[in-house]
Amino acid sequence: MDEDINVSDKQEKKSLKEKLLSREVVTYLIAGLMTTVVNMIAKFIFKNLIGFDENVTTALSWCVAVTFAYLVNNYWVFLKGNEGAGKETAKIFKFVLARIGTYFIEAGSIYFLITLKHVDGILGIIPSLLDKINASPSADNIKFWLVQLPVQFVVVVLNYVFSKLFIFSDKKDK
Repeated sequence: MDEDINVSDKQEKKSLKEKLLSREVVTYLIAGLMTTVVNMIAKFIFKNLIGFDENVTTALSWCVAVTFAYLVNNYWVFLKGNEGAGKETAKIFKFVLARIGTYFIEAGSIYFLITLKHVDGILGIIPSLLDKINASPSADNIKFWLVQLPVQFVVVVLNYVFSKLFIFSDKKDK
């Protein structure tokens, strides 16, 4: 009996380092990085090669990234696989719904910071940096990518929380 308690205590007392280095967290971070790369490549294609504006670019690249992310998360990160038509439909619905939420955070950030030019106010904290960026013929692209990196970080963290707690959780559906 004491052995059972000790095993349970050890499981509950996992260090933060052990939790952060779990297979699931590590594979999620890799999948998040891969999804971000897919998103950025799609953005590069849509914005720089095709010439869409930042808002259309954000929407189209989101669709590409969400499709990729669902497959990677379902089959590799959370090891759920195909759980039958009903459960799969529910997972896809919840996944897309959560990603729509983080899409609005991303798109809203792009609109607010890039389209409405509020990034200039943020970059204005370091006037010499803003002057150098504005002097560049690629100023709009530089600002777009400077905003993308922190926005993508926030999106990846939120997507993990939604995936872990609501989409791929082991809780029984009611």
